[in-house]
Amino acid sequence: MLYNKMFDLTKIHIFSCLCYISTIIANRKMVDLHVKARIFLEFKPQIESCVVYDLQSHSISVYGNVMF
Repeated sequence: MLYNKMFDLTKIHIFSCLCYISTIIANRKMVDLHVKARIFLEFKPQIESCVVYDLQSHSISVYGNVMF
């Protein structure tokens, strides 16, 4: 209401929900799946990317190609 425009609700997701990251074709091996499951932590509106947690390697990364 402050700027007289509606807020975009399409980028709101529940913290710690399951999301999927598509792996780059160049980094994909023959036995790898095309998508990998991660846990959503945060959305970065400045760079339009999501911070996610990898369950297998226990690392935190930023990805732009996240599917919920």
